[in-house]
Amino acid sequence: MMKKEYAAYQIEIKRGDKLYPYFLEICQNAKNLYNTTNSIFAKCIQLLNNKKFSTHYKYILKS
Repeated sequence: MMKKEYAAYQIEIKRGDKLYPYFLEICQNAKNLYNTTNSIFAKCIQLLNNKKFSTHYKYILKS
């Protein structure tokens, strides 16, 4: 099995750049998605430990 190699680049986008608002929005959306996902996982784990499920969380656990 071949190992995959990954590379990452870091480019500084300054506030005056025309692409700055675009990347700012993408970063904020990624942060919000990360936080929302962590919140849902934490709630699901808490519910699994308590064994009390509301209909909303039953739907989440089924999917």
